[in-house]
Amino acid sequence: MEKYKVLWIDDESHRIEYLFKNLERNRFEFYKVRNEKEALQEMDNLDSYDLVILDIILPEGKDYTEQEIKNGAYKHRDYIGLDVLEVLKQRNQKKIPIIILTIVRETGIVRTLKKMAKDPQYSIYKIFTKGILENKEVAYCIYSALKIKAK
Repeated sequence: MEKYKVLWIDDESHRIEYLFKNLERNRFEFYKVRNEKEALQEMDNLDSYDLVILDIILPEGKDYTEQEIKNGAYKHRDYIGLDVLEVLKQRNQKKIPIIILTIVRETGIVRTLKKMAKDPQYSIYKIFTKGILENKEVAYCIYSALKIKAK
């Protein structure tokens, strides 16, 4: 059985753990990066992935503990994931699908994301901007973006 490699760019690891329960563990290999610095370092390996999942709100470079993240102790530039998305656009030669998973609801940012999604150079497959995501909906989107069938 083919194993799909997913680059997950998100500073909150509980999201991936929560979602992971609805995916067939033996079919996916998640590589997690937690900040802009790590994400940009991983761009050299981008072609080795089958899917990218990106949060828009990320810290810049320090690796924070889960407790610091939960307490809101870290500093970040708002919407730093948009900068990462621009680099993805330039480096994504294979047109790997990108799923944006964020709680951002600000109208201007959502409008910008939707505009980007219409540009095929971004390879944005789906944008989730809900505060609480239905895990089955996200799992289905992952299967659909990879064009595989869930068992």
